[in-house]
Amino acid sequence: DAIAAENSTKADAEATAALNEAVSRESDAKVSEAAAVARENEAKSTEAAAVARENEAKAAEAEAKAREADAVARANEAKDRESAAVAAENDAVAAESAAKEAEAPFKAAEAPFKAAQDEVEAALAEVKAQEDAYNSKTEELKKASEEG
Repeated sequence: DAIAAENSTKADAEATAALNEAVSRESDAKVSEAAAVARENEAKSTEAAAVARENEAKAAEAEAKAREADAVARANEAKDRESAAVAAENDAVAAESAAKEAEAPFKAAEAPFKAAQDEVEAALAEVKAQEDAYNSKTEELKKASEEG
C-alpha cells in the first residue's frame, strides 16, 4: 500500500507540476495575446493617422487645384478685357482715320473760301488805308483853309 500511496503522491505531484506548467503557459499566451492586441491597436492607430494625413493632403491638393482654376479664370478674364481694349483702340483709330478722310473734302473745299476771305481782308485793309489817307488829307485841307 505504501508503494501505491507513494506512486499516487508522485502522480499527484507530476499532475500538479503539469497543471502549473499549463497555467504558466496559458498566462504566457495571454501576455503574448495582450501584446499582440496592443501591437494591432498601435498599427490601427498608425494606419488611422496615415489615412488622416492622406485625407489632409487630398484636401490641400483639391484646394490648390481650385486656386489654380480661379487664377486661370482670372487670367482668361484679363486676356478678354485686354482683347476688348485692343479692339476698342483699333475701332477708335479706324474712326479717327475715317473722320480725317471725311474731313479732307471739306478742307479742300474750304481753301477757295479761305483765299476769298484773305482777298476780302486785303481789300478791306486797302479801303481802310485809303479812308485813313482821305481823312488825313481832309484834315490837312481843313487846317490849311482855316489858316489861310
